[in-house]
Amino acid sequence: MKVHILIGPAGVGKSTFIQENAGDALVLSSDAIREELYGSLSEGNKHNNEVFQTLLERLREAVEQGDKDVYFDATNLSRKTRTHYYNQIKSWNKDTDVVADILHKPLKNILAQNAQRKGDKFVPVDVVDRMYKLSLIHISVPTRQAEISYAVFCLK
Repeated sequence: MKVHILIGPAGVGKSTFIQENAGDALVLSSDAIREELYGSLSEGNKHNNEVFQTLLERLREAVEQGDKDVYFDATNLSRKTRTHYYNQIKSWNKDTDVVADILHKPLKNILAQNAQRKGDKFVPVDVVDRMYKLSLIHISVPTRQAEISYAVFCLK
C-alpha cells in the first residue's frame, strides 16, 4: 500500500493530477469533505479543524485496511504537518509506503487557471500568491527526518 501526500498551492492542479494518475486508488480530498459536511467550500473553510479531523479519520481507516493506495489531496505546504501525517501513517501501519508528490508550475499559469474557476472554487489572488511563496520555501526544504520519498512534477 502507498499513500501519496500531494503538495502544492491552491490552483496548481492537484485534483487534475489525481484524475489523470490515481486509477482506482482512494482519493481523500479536503475540498470534497468541506462540500460533503458543510455544503460549500466557503462554509467548509470556516471549519478546517473538523474537516481535517474527518480527513485524518478516513486516512486512518484506509491505512489500517491497507488494501488500496490513497491520494491525500490538500495543499500540505507545511513540512511540520507533512511530518505529522507521515508519523501517523506509520503508527497505523508501519509497512505503508509514503510518497510526497510535489506539484509545481509557474505562478502566472496558476493564476490563469484560477481565473477560470467559478463560485467557491475561485481562490482569492492574494491567497494563491501567499501559498505559492510558501510552497517555494517549504518544498525547497523537504522533510529530511522522515523517510518520505519525494516525486516532483512540473506541470504546464
